[in-house]
Amino acid sequence: MRPRVLQRGGRGRQRPRADTGDPGAGVAYVSGFLYGRLTGRDVRECGRFGALAGAHACTAPAATDPISRISLLAADQIA
Repeated sequence: MRPRVLQRGGRGRQRPRADTGDPGAGVAYVSGFLYGRLTGRDVRECGRFGALAGAHACTAPAATDPISRISLLAADQIA
């Protein structure tokens, strides 16, 4: 059963389903952020890693070219 959104008067309508296609920039951001946390980096640096990984994910369709640890660290030095 799909979730419902309540409206005034107690009536509800079905919410449209979100497109849950292939992993993309959001998943890559989380991966970069978690990499930073798991390697002991501060939150600001984790966010930077996430942004770099997310930007990299936008360069290839459907996450077909994941960023490597070496590339992530190199991009952090350039940016």
